Amino acid sequence: MIQPLTDEDLHAAQAGDVAALSRLIQAHQNGVYRYGLRVCRTTEDAEDALQETLWAATRALRHFRGAASSIVSWMFTIIRRECYRLIERGSERAACTDGIDKGSKDRTGCDGLASARVARRQRRITSMIFRPYYYFETGCAAYLFGCGSLGKCVVVDAHEEDVDAYIAFAASKEMRITQVIDTHIHADHRSGGPALAKKAGAVYCLHASADVDLTFEALSDQQEIELGNTRIKVLHTPGHTRESISLIVTDLRRGTDPWFVLTGDTLFVGAVGRPDLPGRARENASELYDSIHSKLLTLPDELELYPAHFSGSACGAGMSGKPSSSIAFEKRWNPLLKKTRQEFVDALCDVPPKPTAMEQVLRINQGRDR
Repeated sequence: MIQPLTDEDLHAAQAGDVAALSRLIQAHQNGVYRYGLRVCRTTEDAEDALQETLWAATRALRHFRGAASSIVSWMFTIIRRECYRLIERGSERAACTDGIDKGSKDRTGCDGLASARVARRQRRITSMIFRPYYYFETGCAAYLFGCGSLGKCVVVDAHEEDVDAYIAFAASKEMRITQVIDTHIHADHRSGGPALAKKAGAVYCLHASADVDLTFEALSDQQEIELGNTRIKVLHTPGHTRESISLIVTDLRRGTDPWFVLTGDTLFVGAVGRPDLPGRARENASELYDSIHSKLLTLPDELELYPAHFSGSACGAGMSGKPSSSIAFEKRWNPLLKKTRQEFVDALCDVPPKPTAMEQVLRINQGRDR
């Protein structure tokens, strides 16, 4: 089983000891292999191993601050990748042991290993698939997730350069992209939403208030999207932009309580979205305050939080290099959430200059400049 972090380990890592940090994460990764390869005889067992590892890594991440956080975030993506490999290995091990001996012949004349591969392809992963895409050069994030049993998934805040990568990953999991959602009209990078929807034969979705010259399916507050055992609830959370939304995601195989929330540019780790990009900064900041306090902070404390940006992006000030958090963690540690409305508005009006290419990127993402 995965061993807890010691105080000595934490202190060394917090002090910026990259070697100590690397040893910690490597210990977690090795723990996954030892535990996972021993028990992953079915896809469900492998998924349990994955969840245990991600929870352990998340707990570890919450202890780090400063420059170390970006290193941890990068290593966290490695852990996630290795965990998904465990799922695949678990499926193959299960197929090999379900009455099929290696070297034996089945009724089609294939040997046992080939039969195992066939069985693996035929047996669809029934758990929820969740795959983040982190762009560390620009501090951006995109997400692909959906129902493994039904084979339907959604991509949120897609980037133009990775359209083919999203489609390839979905295909590798025998899934079809049915919806592509942008949490808002992005101003810092070219969205891959419309192009991905067209290429994948999916529906491109935005909030109903989006001002674009594009064909899209309008989403509304409290709307629910069903993807088999994966359910998405739309929250309209304006402030950063008027069309900004957050997405609450539930995996019914785990239970009826929500698992995580994608907050777009409304709430970041350690910061919030800047309100000045569309103009009317003070009015937007007040609206953002309402969206955060009346909608996001009323969600369960244990809910995991995945924003569209982290440190390196110009869409907010003071963002952490850590790309994920929880509602409880932000309530305790996000300094902007402790301010009164007036203090909040005043603080958000003191922001860095707008990105130089913002207007051009915005027009492209609105479908007004090819």
